[in-house]
Amino acid sequence: MINEELALRYAEALYKIISEKSELNQELIQAVALMDKTPNLRNLLLAPQISREDKMSMIRKFFKEPIDLHLENFLLFLLQKGRIQYLPAIAKAYKKMVEDGSNIIEAKLITTVPLDTDSKEKLRAQLEKSYGKKIEFEEIIDPQIIGGMTISIDNQMMDSSIKSRLTKLKENLLDVTV
Repeated sequence: MINEELALRYAEALYKIISEKSELNQELIQAVALMDKTPNLRNLLLAPQISREDKMSMIRKFFKEPIDLHLENFLLFLLQKGRIQYLPAIAKAYKKMVEDGSNIIEAKLITTVPLDTDSKEKLRAQLEKSYGKKIEFEEIIDPQIIGGMTISIDNQMMDSSIKSRLTKLKENLLDVTV
């Protein structure tokens, strides 16, 4: 709980000083992904024996393009305060603030095969009408759902997958007494 509050405080500070939120959001996501994909980098960033300057130069090397000055200063600040391990939670809170501020909701769309553009746009239009906000999809391909789709939006789950239907059918059949 304390970590969430701490992350929220840092995310709010970052949100207040940045004007190009969507661009920075992508760089922040890239920084988090970089730490997740590279455990050695994460360990080096947490190592007290390595100077902040060396840590920041390591971060710069991993980015393909020069990172935003605001983000660089923010990462330096986190390194200086010994809070870099909270970067994933901060990024998540920051992303939520950006989405709320720009009237966007992220929906997690899980299907067995990628949806064609027309179907995706129809679904997006329906969801935008229902929620009154712009919908951005995070698309996940999961063959285990067999068919259909599941959509998660704002702690709500709509499950029309064949796997869930089969599970319900099985439960109903097992409940029947003969």
